[in-house]
Amino acid sequence: SENSILEIANHLIFYNERYLKRFKGIPVPAFDYTIDDTFLNKSGLGWEESRQELNTIYDEWIDAISACEEEMLKQPAQHDPHS
Repeated sequence: SENSILEIANHLIFYNERYLKRFKGIPVPAFDYTIDDTFLNKSGLGWEESRQELNTIYDEWIDAISACEEEMLKQPAQHDPHS
């Protein structure tokens, strides 16, 4: 089945938040999930709150990329740890 725009936003929030933390050197706990779980909004946020959260994460990405050494951008992304 096709995902809604809100579900896709949830998916982007889920992965961007975890990858951003690892990019910044913040440990990310292993998470036992399926791909389908990443489309769910477990916090019960509505569209406006989810949109704002996604914008915040993207702003943090821009700041992190702008502040990092260029060499860091050439490194492979660390994959999401699974439990």
